[in-house]
Amino acid sequence: MAESILTKLSQHGCRIGIITERPDLRGVGGYARRLLYSRLRARYYRTVDFILAMGSSAEKWFGDVGWSPNRVFPFAYVADCPETRPSLIDGTHRPFQIIFVGKFISLKGGDVLLRSLHAVADLDWTCLFVGEGDQQKSWESLSLRLGISRRVSFRPPVRMGHAWELISKSDLLVLPSYKDGWGVVINEALMAGVPVVCSTNCGAQDLLDGCIRGETFEVGNAKQLAEVLRRRIGVGPNGAETRRDIQEWSRRISAESAASYLKAIVDHVYAAGPRPMAPWLQ
Repeated sequence: MAESILTKLSQHGCRIGIITERPDLRGVGGYARRLLYSRLRARYYRTVDFILAMGSSAEKWFGDVGWSPNRVFPFAYVADCPETRPSLIDGTHRPFQIIFVGKFISLKGGDVLLRSLHAVADLDWTCLFVGEGDQQKSWESLSLRLGISRRVSFRPPVRMGHAWELISKSDLLVLPSYKDGWGVVINEALMAGVPVVCSTNCGAQDLLDGCIRGETFEVGNAKQLAEVLRRRIGVGPNGAETRRDIQEWSRRISAESAASYLKAIVDHVYAAGPRPMAPWLQ
């Protein structure tokens, strides 16, 4: 389908830009995708004017399969920001509150988070899983076997506004995905003033600074995630100043900011304007 669309667009003399994630490179399918993308590059190199690569891993991927770095620009998904931002909460005399928001499927790595929580069971924390999927019973059983079920709760998906409220009342969002092209819930957490820990296979890791906004752990490595959680839980719940700093920074990933960046890319490609830098990477 993509090839036929590109062919028709080029036949009509259209200017073409592509926005895309890095493909899943795991297993036999990953090898096949490498061959496919190399073939697409050979066929459409002169047709495609620029590529908006979702995350630094995608940017690197397109360079690896032969696209000129001059044509590849880092890009990001953006999320709507509610008109009323959530109230900032503070206080240290309560458990450290962790939240996972997403599908309850194997790819999202809920099992990794549960194993890491077991490793820090001596600390004071609670964890809320929000979503649905075929792994819910498996994850609930795992939390029971690990002896942490009284501090781990599961609830079905909620409306965006309510999800925003649940995230804003947490101290940390964790996205332990084995593979996530981006992970827009990371945007949502940052806009709520909540730091994030995600795996190195999440495209949105580019939004984290390794400190205030959050950090990454090696995909699938529950021991490493546990070390990160131990450190962050040990520091305690986030203060109002930290939340405000994160929220203020999140203006860089607003729809308006991304639109201005896209316009600058188009000006660069077609009107010899300066090459822009993604606002979230500045």
